[in-house]
Amino acid sequence: MKKIILTLLILFPFALVAQTETDPVVIDTAAINKIAKEKIDTIYAKLMRGEDFAKLANLYSEDPGSNKTGGGYTDFIEASNLLPEFWNNTRNLKKGETSKPFKTQYGWHVSQLIEVHGTEVKFRHIMISTQNQ
Repeated sequence: MKKIILTLLILFPFALVAQTETDPVVIDTAAINKIAKEKIDTIYAKLMRGEDFAKLANLYSEDPGSNKTGGGYTDFIEASNLLPEFWNNTRNLKKGETSKPFKTQYGWHVSQLIEVHGTEVKFRHIMISTQNQ
């Protein structure tokens, strides 16, 4: 039991964890969501002050698929391969413009449009996870 709690606290040191002798570990997902939202709002404020998107993605993004590449993907992505929230929050941006924070099933995000061609988009994003890992 101690090993499970320690693992959870390492992965989510901010999580509110409660447990009794007979009950399983309970994680306060509302607290995790609130903290993730506060983090993405802080990052968004830095972006609005002119800080570099790629640098902030490298520092803060919790998306393992893009956090080491400045939050970007090298190829265009077809809209049908994106979560609807990404397409809806990115397609109408101007080139280089950053979205307001938005939520998906994986966490909180901000995205920056690189280019759009029809139903394909190239973008960067920063994600703060709300998932129990």
